Amino acid sequence: MDAWSYLLINAGSIAVPLLVSAHPKLRFYREWRRILRGLAAMCILFLPWDIWFTHLGVWGFNENYLLGTHVFGLPVEEWLFFICIPFACLLIMHCFDVM
Repeated sequence: MDAWSYLLINAGSIAVPLLVSAHPKLRFYREWRRILRGLAAMCILFLPWDIWFTHLGVWGFNENYLLGTHVFGLPVEEWLFFICIPFACLLIMHCFDVM
């Protein structure tokens, strides 16, 4: 179970926001173009930084909590983190705007 920890944290972080995003009052699904542009811009800025700092040893990842698949030196779970957490944050901001 430990190897699935980071992936389960990502799944838990995105599960509720995905369900809530379909609420008719929020209409968050209408914002997909803006969401994708925002996520892409964030990934372009921060993923190279994360890859570089991981390579330099500034920070790292405990392999006991990862599945073991890496892309450009980052675990797949870290790549998913860069989608799940910003999506959840954008949804929270959208909720404040709508309410």
